[in-house]
Amino acid sequence: MSQSRLVYKHQALELSIALATFEIWVQTFLATGVLSIHSSGVAYAQKPGFYPMSIDRR
Repeated sequence: MSQSRLVYKHQALELSIALATFEIWVQTFLATGVLSIHSSGVAYAQKPGFYPMSIDRR
């Protein structure tokens, strides 16, 4: 009984660590990845224009 409870606690700890790591990764991605994707997407969308970065900085 105590053996299975120990395994359960270990799995719960791993799950909480994985969730915390995933949350940090999501926040980091939202802070950096989405911004870079947005700016590069605007730059690609405005490729015929001369100043794609100025369009992004409205």
